[in-house]
Amino acid sequence: MISVKDFFAPDGPLARSFADYEPRAEQVELALAIESAILSRDKLLAEAGTGIGKSLAYLVPVIESGKQAVVSTGTKNLQDQLLTQDVPIVERAVGREIHVEVAKGRTNYLCHLRAERFLAQPLLPSTDDTRIVNEVMLWRETTHTGDRAELRSLGDHNPLWRELTANSDQCVGRKCPQQERCWVTLMRQRAQAAELVIANHHLYLADLSLRGRFAEFGVFLLPAHDLVIFDEAHDLPEAAAHHFGHQISERRLSDLAHDVTAMASTDPGLAAVLGPTLIRLRQSVAELFDKLPFANGRTPLFGKRPIDVLDWYLSVDEQLEQIEATLGSTDQDEASGIAKRTAVTAAELAFVLRVEPRRSLVTDVDLPMTTDDNTWVRYTELSGRNRSVVARPIDVAPILRQSLQLTTAITVSATLTVGGSFEHFRSSIGFKGAHELAVGSPFDFASNARLYIPTDLPEPSAPDFAEKAALRTAHLITASGGGAFVLCTSHRALPVMRALIESETGMCVLMQGDGPRSLLVDEFRHHGDAVLVATMSFWQGVDVPGDALRLVVIDKLPFASPGDPVVAAKIQYLRQRGEEPFYSYQVPQAALLLRQGFGRLIRRHSDKGLVAVLDCRLHTKGYGRIFLDSLPNCPQLSELSEAEEFLASMR
Repeated sequence: MISVKDFFAPDGPLARSFADYEPRAEQVELALAIESAILSRDKLLAEAGTGIGKSLAYLVPVIESGKQAVVSTGTKNLQDQLLTQDVPIVERAVGREIHVEVAKGRTNYLCHLRAERFLAQPLLPSTDDTRIVNEVMLWRETTHTGDRAELRSLGDHNPLWRELTANSDQCVGRKCPQQERCWVTLMRQRAQAAELVIANHHLYLADLSLRGRFAEFGVFLLPAHDLVIFDEAHDLPEAAAHHFGHQISERRLSDLAHDVTAMASTDPGLAAVLGPTLIRLRQSVAELFDKLPFANGRTPLFGKRPIDVLDWYLSVDEQLEQIEATLGSTDQDEASGIAKRTAVTAAELAFVLRVEPRRSLVTDVDLPMTTDDNTWVRYTELSGRNRSVVARPIDVAPILRQSLQLTTAITVSATLTVGGSFEHFRSSIGFKGAHELAVGSPFDFASNARLYIPTDLPEPSAPDFAEKAALRTAHLITASGGGAFVLCTSHRALPVMRALIESETGMCVLMQGDGPRSLLVDEFRHHGDAVLVATMSFWQGVDVPGDALRLVVIDKLPFASPGDPVVAAKIQYLRQRGEEPFYSYQVPQAALLLRQGFGRLIRRHSDKGLVAVLDCRLHTKGYGRIFLDSLPNCPQLSELSEAEEFLASMR
């Protein structure tokens, strides 16, 4: 058997597999560290600079190990890259087909049970819906996967799909009469036999959570496996907090009422019993959410028990208990499944609102019933028209440590360290004793990149900062001739930036919110000299190699707002543990985000450009050195004329 090191040799299997192969010492070092972690069944934290070929660095030792593995990614783009580009390269190198399966969340697959119930409706909502349903039903007879991605005519946000698929709440698991031909079941059977399963963080963490809560119902998605590679692992702590928390939204309760109505519609006696209860449930849900505090984004509930909404909660729970009892008394498997789902929903609502659950929930539902506010944060969230109330763990490290204690877990990302240290990331995921490796990028940042930090702008707290930062941005864009990302830390800054840039440069400026992110990035990429103003969602996972992007402007250091309930809870939690949250949490988090913003610029060897950070605190505050030590090593500029000269040289 050929060694992992020889795989990456100038005349090795990878070199013979594709013409553009370039041996990279950093790639070999990473591959050997991953091979060592697999053999010793250890944890590994690996930072791999942009351009070293980290995907091949873990795929080769994983495939050569012969162990069943899951690769969990942060984005769909990386999933597609692994399946269509990287795995085929390794297949050519090893000289055989690799049995790989892409696992997606439940709502990507058609649900036979819900589709047949939907078809049984006497009337479909519209002629267009009838056409789409007919197309879906024809496709159902020919598809081998049930994956909605095959239905190119069905838009990503078509509300009809919600009627034809099942989320983890709606799935009745092993009690479903369609389980043997269920597309999720079939996908999981293929995954059981695969050498390599490609998933994403949300699916992987949802699976961990479901295994702990509902394993007896068979609702988990991923097969047992020997090791997991978390690529784009910097997203892991936030994704874990989401999936190990509890969220009750109006939409979730509405979906439950809708599904109960649909199921009862086939039984006139059941419909007669449940009809009035469902009417009262919808009324009580609206009254409950009207009593909760909502504003744009997150609004804290803190640790105060919402005594004033207790009666409204009890009204909701009364209707849920009636539904649970009625459905639980039937001999239908589907009704029994929805009864269990109703009980779980009631228990989660009690937990999130910090009210005492009824006794039957304590004995029948496997959920945490403690309301210890030292480890949980509770808040409301308004997203569009959907109102939610949320409880999430403040610290996911103990959960991840426990959930992954028997699994070889390897984390890989271009941005894990702060000032050269893994300490912040290590503590956030609980991998004590994990091995560490940081390998830099092969890109020549010293020659191809510049970092501009003006010293003549006011601090961000100054009342005239926004206008002066926008004017400085316009000067830089004039020098670059466009090709600029302007990344802001708040939505309020976007229209100010856009208006001043357009008035000063005469250029048309794209702005986040003008359309879907993917379409905006495509328009930016194809234009060649465009300007795009955006916030946090564009700081990572956006790839624009080449001359189309040559300037990245970051208005302020991306500190999270201390008024955000999640941030405030984390700060209080760390203080109670004797830590200084500013340096152990706020600065490291902001430094990682700044690295990700900087990382939008140089995506391949030939890329050149300038990153401007318009925040003088990088030079005037002591913590500024932590940020600077976290960024790639390149020449720093402080004069506008120097920055303009460098940008003009690239035109």
